[in-house]
Amino acid sequence: MYTMKSHVRYSEADSEGLITPDALVNYLQDCTMLHSESVGRGVTNLRNAKGYWFLASWQIQILRTPRLYENILITTIPYEFKGFFGSRNFKINNEAGEELVRVNSVWVYLDSRTHSPARVPKEEGEAYGEIGPKLDMEYAPRKIKLPDELDEYPAIPVKPQQIDTNRHVNNCEYIRTFMEATGITGTPNQIRAEYKQAAVLGDTFHPFVYRDDKMCVADLRGNDGTPYAAVEFIF
Repeated sequence: MYTMKSHVRYSEADSEGLITPDALVNYLQDCTMLHSESVGRGVTNLRNAKGYWFLASWQIQILRTPRLYENILITTIPYEFKGFFGSRNFKINNEAGEELVRVNSVWVYLDSRTHSPARVPKEEGEAYGEIGPKLDMEYAPRKIKLPDELDEYPAIPVKPQQIDTNRHVNNCEYIRTFMEATGITGTPNQIRAEYKQAAVLGDTFHPFVYRDDKMCVADLRGNDGTPYAAVEFIF
């Protein structure tokens, strides 16, 4: 378990003074990275690591959207290592103890040499210390079921500022691309993302979108139809 403290900054709030979905996802990602760094499994140790983690999915339930300048505690709780998967919960509370956000995430452990899924080594799981308990929440499947009928939206090229230290598009940037493609503003009740293949500089996102009054989902594909990620907002 690992907790980081912060507050919602002006640059992270929308026109209503509420945290934006991409800023919320960045807090989860930053908490993960800091936790891994604190146990010697962060990006500064990757050169000597036998493997690394690839995010497979987010499921983010927003009970109440964090507000501008609200003090928040972001806690991550690894709760299972099985096969080549690792699972983490997150929760975001304010300083009064009110629960604002519940999250589940699934990660795939990849071999550093082959870049293929590999069984999580015992020492990798043990590095994170005591695991669990698993949060009490309604768990959605890791994979997002796409509707049969999707409308193709205008293409969006990958931008240099979307590339992270792994030399591919950062996990949060798929959420931002989804929002740019669909024009969605405001924070939904639930965000899901399924990551399939990493996009890199020079690639182009082709969003295939379905939307109605209750949800919006997009399949972000490459020029050749390669599925990069699927993102779903439920309102």
